[in-house]
Amino acid sequence: MTAPKRIPQAERRQKILDAARQIFDETGNIDVGLRAISARTGQTTGAIYNLFSGKDAIYAALLQESLSNLHQHVAAAAQSKPDPRSALRAAATAFFLYYHQNLFEQRLGLYQFEDGKKTGLGQDADKILNDLLAQTIAEFESCFAQLSPIAVSPLSPVSDAKDLSHALTAALIGIGSMTTLRRDQSLNTSGQKLVDTTLNAFLSGFQ
Repeated sequence: MTAPKRIPQAERRQKILDAARQIFDETGNIDVGLRAISARTGQTTGAIYNLFSGKDAIYAALLQESLSNLHQHVAAAAQSKPDPRSALRAAATAFFLYYHQNLFEQRLGLYQFEDGKKTGLGQDADKILNDLLAQTIAEFESCFAQLSPIAVSPLSPVSDAKDLSHALTAALIGIGSMTTLRRDQSLNTSGQKLVDTTLNAFLSGFQ
């Protein structure tokens, strides 16, 4: 009798992540038990535990995929433009659209901040995720660093590129959340217009 074909570990791992993503997306609840994932994949909970230590590890892996894809989108947008000013606009717009057009990714990224949930997935996972987000923010920082500031009074120092990139990221996350809640419509504006206005403000101090 022929033994059943053994599925490679990487394939089993991806099936678990795909099932978790599908269930999260269908139910609107990211906090899904392993039994539901087990039923969807046909793998036992024990087999899942062999690959992931628990729900938090699956969530961290999904978030790692999401942040990797975000960086690819933002980096590609920046690299498609010939100068830092237009590159910054393209990169920031790509950041906004990545979450605006993929609401599950936005929910995934903000999940741990909902309803007073713990913020942290363990030292190792947190470092990986923070490093991935830092790669995206670095795309903004690189653009700011290449711009020439307009001469200002010594009493009005210009923020450095790192501070500006962090502030822009925070602004984009806020605009994304506001747009998801449709608060932009209540102000008779749009998420993209808010992004454009924000960029105009950030770029106003540069030539």
